[in-house]
Amino acid sequence: MIPLHDVKQPLPGVQANYVLQSDQRYRKVWQWYQKLLRDQDSEEEVWNWQGRLWADVCRLLVGTAVQYFSSGSSSYPEPEGFVRSSFKVSKMSQLGSRLSGTWGPGPRLVEQRKKYRGVLSVVDASELKQHPIVQHCNGLGGQAYLIEEGIGSESKSIKIAVVWAINSMASVDLFDKSIATESAYQSLVNAQKDITRQSGLSTPMAGLILVNHRGTSPSQEIVSFEQQDIEIACINVGSDSTCWGGAVQLIAERFESWF
Repeated sequence: MIPLHDVKQPLPGVQANYVLQSDQRYRKVWQWYQKLLRDQDSEEEVWNWQGRLWADVCRLLVGTAVQYFSSGSSSYPEPEGFVRSSFKVSKMSQLGSRLSGTWGPGPRLVEQRKKYRGVLSVVDASELKQHPIVQHCNGLGGQAYLIEEGIGSESKSIKIAVVWAINSMASVDLFDKSIATESAYQSLVNAQKDITRQSGLSTPMAGLILVNHRGTSPSQEIVSFEQQDIEIACINVGSDSTCWGGAVQLIAERFESWF
């Protein structure tokens, strides 16, 4: 038997002959060769669009975190879902993304003192311009937006959280949290002024930066700007998917404190 490492690589554009197409034994070899080519193409596509892929991962983490703190897993009054929404993963990517725009959980009622005080919604960046309030965050460049709108005429504020996904593993430079946090803060201040001017309501805002790194454990750093009613959290998420459960818990804790 000839060792596999001694088998020569086929030339590009090779076509299957009659034996490879018709023989019961060799046909399987051709089918597996085609599968290897497709897998190689998928790997190359993922590498070329790794930033978009990381954004999809962050969307799933955010959606799971919303479900997590909506399940009564903590002492906080959990939002109650009244509309269900399921996400779809496409077999073929569209410009590097495989999630549809409707990946987020459905709207949820936020309770306070045994009364519903508002509705919490998750808005994808692709649907930003369709939302009457979050559309004013169009220049922030976030991948997802969470908004809590009050119920009734007594409501005097709107809460908004912006989620940014940063693929630091594609850069040769180290990720600088202070620069990212300051940039996020300035962006939120400008958006806050615009939304308050348009709606006439107080608008507490928060920013969540999800940055990947080579590792197996998540960590977070929180920066508060109390004078402007703005808080920013930066969570490092390990590239190893075994730590993503811990990242979901950290994200859920931020959402619980903000909403």
